[in-house]
Amino acid sequence: MGAAVYNRKAGDVIRSVYGGPQNGHTFTGHTTACAAGVAVQRIIERERLIEPVAANGSKLISLLRDALDRVASVAILEGEVTSSESSLSPLPPRPPFDPGSQAFLRLWRRALQNGLICYPSGGNVDGVAGDTIIISPRYNATDAELSEIADKLGKSVREAR
Repeated sequence: MGAAVYNRKAGDVIRSVYGGPQNGHTFTGHTTACAAGVAVQRIIERERLIEPVAANGSKLISLLRDALDRVASVAILEGEVTSSESSLSPLPPRPPFDPGSQAFLRLWRRALQNGLICYPSGGNVDGVAGDTIIISPRYNATDAELSEIADKLGKSVREAR
């Protein structure tokens, strides 16, 4: 299930160019898929799965800061590790990595070798430069799992440099 939400200004541009949003799949609006989506939301609410997310997010940020403490080329931004400035990071602003270095792909490969699955992405500053690695632990990740993620990412960053 997914949704796109945009304001009228963005909608006007989409309509003027394409006549409306150009999306859809075989099962778009399928009643069974919608019922499953509602059931998932009920389970999330019943099991209180969102409550630990804020606490786990804070724990993970702290663990990542510790794991990446002495890596000057890295900053932590809302759970993402990037080379750009972060309001959450005490590190001074610095430019993105050279896009030709494909730092995000080097780190991604090293992370996989170290047993960490993450999502690599480039061009996040201007469409060309700006590397990120996104990690997405499950809602109810344990403290041990969060520590493992931070340790493996820290090791991978150091090895991929």
